[in-house]
This record gives sequence, C-alpha cells and structure tokens, in this order.
Amino acid sequence: MNFDIESRTLRSHTAVILPHGVMHNFELSADASVDLMTIDADYFQFNLKQVVDAGAEASFVHPDILAFDPRAADWAALQSSFGNAETHQNVERSRTRNALLAANLVAIISILSDQLSHAHVPEEKAGHVGLYLRFREALEASYGSRQSIADYAARLFVTEQSLYRACKAVSGVSPSKLVQQRLVLEGQRLLLYSDMTVSEIAYALGFTEPSTFSRFFTERTGQSPVKFRAKRLG
Repeated sequence: MNFDIESRTLRSHTAVILPHGVMHNFELSADASVDLMTIDADYFQFNLKQVVDAGAEASFVHPDILAFDPRAADWAALQSSFGNAETHQNVERSRTRNALLAANLVAIISILSDQLSHAHVPEEKAGHVGLYLRFREALEASYGSRQSIADYAARLFVTEQSLYRACKAVSGVSPSKLVQQRLVLEGQRLLLYSDMTVSEIAYALGFTEPSTFSRFFTERTGQSPVKFRAKRLG
C-alpha cells in the first residue's frame, strides 16, 4: 500500500490507521481479503474521546500499521466488531441502529488503541496533548497561509512558550518544525498527485516566489521539487 509518499508491504492479520487527509491507495493480490471502514472525521473524534485518554488520542493523528496475532482474542474481537458494524450499516436508519454502530466503532477504537505501542503518553506529557491537538487542527486549516507561530499561539489563547512546550512534549519537535513538515508533505502530495506546476504549488502553499519554495523544499528533502517529481513518477 502507499500512503502519502511511503510504500509499505502489508502482511496478513494487519490493521491500518489512515487519518483524515492522508493520500493512499492499495495494490491487492488476487487472494487478498480486506475489510475497509471509512468514518467521518468529526464522528471519529467524538467517539475517540469517549474511549481513550488524552495521551492515547494523539496516537491517531498519524498513519499507523498494527500487526495482530491471529490466535489472540483481540484479533477475533476486531473482526467481530467490523462484521457487526457492516451488518448494522446496511439496515434502515434508527436510533437503535445508530447506537449499535457507535458501540462497534468504540470497540474498534479500544482494540486499536491497546495495540498502539506508543498509545500511552507518559503522565507528565499527557497534560500537553490537548494543546498539541488544537495546534495540529489549526495547522491543518491554515498551513498555506504562512502564519507565524505567534499567530497560532494567539489563535489558541496561549503563549508561544506554552505552545512550544506542548509540541516538544508530545511530538518531540517544535511548532515551527511541525509547520515546515506539513508544508513539505503538502508539497510532496501536490507534486505526486496533481498536475500543478512547481510555481502553482509554491503559490498555493503561500510562498511569494517559486524559487523560495524550491529552496525550502530542497533544503528539507535533499531534492528539488522537479527532481522529486521526476524520480517518483518517472
């Protein structure tokens, strides 16, 4: 499978978490069997908050691949919850049907959360997760507007120092680094999955000059946008 710019080979008895906005596709063998569940991002977040603690919530921000032991009870429970959700999805809408769907989604989230090796943020970091997630949400909405970290902090009603501490505690990098990573990722996505020119991508990402974007991209990936696209697409 491919997500964003990564290619991964999936083994049997594997679960894949793909957060909202991640570009992806699957190349399946003829005998592959796949259960796929697509969930509205807001609905997922609502149910996620019912199940996991603040630390574990941050684990669902990034794509992840989880390997299960096919003999273990959690794999059987995951399959059962998927099957039940599919059954209820295909019946007439009602309060009972909606409650059963939500119950199975909660079960799936619980199983995946338990499997995530990094799901439990140490207690001393857990207090930072809420601000970190709010920053990630603001960043997702505004990365192309080239806002400063001071602008983000003001929007979140915190100091720059508090925002820095939260991002470092949860992700290990600074807010400015997260902004840069998000810009690079979107640049890579547009280079691979659109027919936009490098100049068009630069302006779409808030750069005033294409040359500035090319320099920014090259410094962080080791390749110019033109070479990155040519190498990936042939």
